[in-house]
Amino acid sequence: MRPTRQCARQTSRNTTNTTPMDALDRRLNHCSNLIALVLPPAVAAAILLDASIVVALTCVVLFGGLLLGQRRRLVQHRTPPGLANLLTLFRLLLLVTVLCLFDVLTPALTFAAFAGNVMLDVIDGRIARARNETDRFGSHFDMEGDAVYVLTAGLYFLLVEGVARWVVLPGLLRDVYRLAVWGLAGGDFAERRRRYAAVIAGASFTLLCAATLLPGVMQQLALALTALLLCGSFAISFAELFRHAAQRPSIQ
Repeated sequence: MRPTRQCARQTSRNTTNTTPMDALDRRLNHCSNLIALVLPPAVAAAILLDASIVVALTCVVLFGGLLLGQRRRLVQHRTPPGLANLLTLFRLLLLVTVLCLFDVLTPALTFAAFAGNVMLDVIDGRIARARNETDRFGSHFDMEGDAVYVLTAGLYFLLVEGVARWVVLPGLLRDVYRLAVWGLAGGDFAERRRRYAAVIAGASFTLLCAATLLPGVMQQLALALTALLLCGSFAISFAELFRHAAQRPSIQ
């Protein structure tokens, strides 16, 4: 008996909303869950102690563990890490350095560091596609690096520029999202990169970079627009997650 068009359309919709996961996806999800659990308390401690180095050290430990797991996988399969992943690693090292040097950074140096981070983010994606180095780990690693950039910028504007504490919230959105994925979908939901998300990320990253040199009200407007863009992007991701959670079969 042939399925009706409506049934076929519904089946296609359900298939689209559910991304199959394997052992690598689950390991990467576990790493993201750990980062989401540990990083927000480190951010809170950094704010209370006025010491961004707390977040820097936490990032070194968390991403060191992530890379150690990847190194073992690369050794087993005898494959190189890829130039794009090395550039993402350099981005993280640059951001960790910025977090350690808040006390001595000038707006010009901060702009240069943030601009370098944004340029490397653009370049590593193009290199990965040109060299056929795109893989799930690279995509995952890049998203974590993007989140660290937004968080580093938020802490800079809070601890150095004296902006209100809301400026840190966009940098914690990914952690909140990962905890929601963990709670609502367990290990049964893989993140997917969307074209609109890349556009929003590019605009937000550029605004954060420019805000380091903007005066007073202009800086506040740039940061507020960044927060609105990122909150809107994550709102769509949360909606997709809730739809997926609603379609999961209930456990009797």
